[in-house]
Amino acid sequence: LALGHFLVAESCSRPFVIWTCSNLGIMLSYALGVQKVFILKNLLCGWLAISPLIGASLLYMDTTAMSMNGIWKAIISTSFLNGNEDVRKLCSLAAVGFPMHVSREILKDIEDADIDKGKKATLPLVIGRRLSRLLAFGIVFTVLSGMVFTPVYWNMFGTSLASLASLPLEPVSLLKKCMYPAAVVIGIPMCVRASLLPLRQGQALLKKSIYVLLAGMIGSLFFNS
Repeated sequence: LALGHFLVAESCSRPFVIWTCSNLGIMLSYALGVQKVFILKNLLCGWLAISPLIGASLLYMDTTAMSMNGIWKAIISTSFLNGNEDVRKLCSLAAVGFPMHVSREILKDIEDADIDKGKKATLPLVIGRRLSRLLAFGIVFTVLSGMVFTPVYWNMFGTSLASLASLPLEPVSLLKKCMYPAAVVIGIPMCVRASLLPLRQGQALLKKSIYVLLAGMIGSLFFNS
């Protein structure tokens, strides 16, 4: 699998190849023991979940003559300043996916706390299960607040609260307008419900809510492209 991934990447730009190989290295280090390091394991899982989005943004930029440091500067400048709109959208998706996956990994650590005791330095074993759960869902609701109460994502997905007052009758146009709001309306109650359920069921429902939100975001980008 790793060899196939590398060969596919090799046909792309050199920075994309380096990016791909560096993530394969992260996966290897994770398997060899980095997962036992406090907090780092959660951050790496979140990173690996969204890394394909960042890597895909390289395909929209001319990075042939760039160093990795230059690539990071280009990604940041095009994500948060004036730059490539596609790169900005991919990085905005990553900005949601990373903390959501980190929070889910924290919940999984709570679930595995008895198994990990004496083997790993996980967050629940250091600060306790209750505080870890509060932190995990605090991250989730912070992300959701950013998605709902700021105009960034509504504008990105071609939807505004004002535009919902006059929905088009044509099916494709209706889908464009409603996909992101529908994902928010379905996904947020799922997250709230997950925070109230026992740990195992809550963690599973949170995972589904992440998929619902990301599906709505990606689908909206696709139909509005």
